Amino acid sequence: MIKIQRMRRLPVLLSGCVLLLTAAGVGAQDGVRKDVLLIDRMAKTAHMSVPVNGLTMDEVVQKFGEPANRYGAVGDPPIARWVYDNFTVYFEYQRVIHSVINRATQSETAPQQN
Repeated sequence: MIKIQRMRRLPVLLSGCVLLLTAAGVGAQDGVRKDVLLIDRMAKTAHMSVPVNGLTMDEVVQKFGEPANRYGAVGDPPIARWVYDNFTVYFEYQRVIHSVINRATQSETAPQQN
């Protein structure tokens, strides 16, 4: 329930950031355009389906297919990482513990908080 409420507020919050940056005249025109593009991508990915916590590795493969890259388990407890085109999944032993949306590019950054 909490995650759904946060997801609904995300586009409004991000739109507010753009308005504040524009009103304050922060950055050149190109800088503002990049922020808008990042915000647009964030709004689109807010509804993207990613593996949820607790799924097994086999269930992830069944639902999302084979990952582009698999990185073996490291540490104790063993944490493995699978990278898909749009998201990355982290496993502890055989279970999902976290899924994150990948950056569009290596240079992409989120708006900075002061």
